[in-house]
Amino acid sequence: ALQNGGGIRQNGGVTLPTTGAAGAISRGNTFDLLPFDNRLVAITSVSAADIKETLERSCSVGTSGGGQFLQVAGMKVTCSRAGTAIVVSNPTGDSYAGNVTTVGTRVKDVTLLDGRALVKDGAVVANAPAVTVVTNTFTADGGDNYPTLAKLVKVGFGVSYEQALYDYLLSFPKNAAGLPEIPSSDVRYSKTTGDGRFTWLP
Repeated sequence: ALQNGGGIRQNGGVTLPTTGAAGAISRGNTFDLLPFDNRLVAITSVSAADIKETLERSCSVGTSGGGQFLQVAGMKVTCSRAGTAIVVSNPTGDSYAGNVTTVGTRVKDVTLLDGRALVKDGAVVANAPAVTVVTNTFTADGGDNYPTLAKLVKVGFGVSYEQALYDYLLSFPKNAAGLPEIPSSDVRYSKTTGDGRFTWLP
């Protein structure tokens, strides 16, 4: 899955607090966090080369690129700042994205969570599997100048990204008060250094 950072409007927190009473999460909170009318879409049969080119765009702006930097799930990505940053021309007309004018070399490794490699040592792996990517309509249509995704066929779910988060939170086991409760053992909250989805090399 891919999510543009700019679509996340508040910091949901890095770690769970060690003291204090547990707080409720309201529907207003999820709308504050994900306020846009972005709908979820699936992009099927995305090649490893297209995954690499998309992540090259993300690595070209780095964590200082504001909302253009992608949040990822279902894969682990390693990028090197020493590589050449991809260059994409400015969009024209009604397009969200331009065209690649300089090929990037910052993406070094991309591995799916099941261990299958898409990119190894900077090269697309031969016979790497095609994957299905779930993202939002803004990113899928090339928003923030991501031309690779814009050219691919999408299938819409008709569900907003906020609704997906809301439904996900409701899927957690209920506590004594009858409210869904996120376990403190969840790896995304138990590590101050993150869960290893994205690694930067010098």
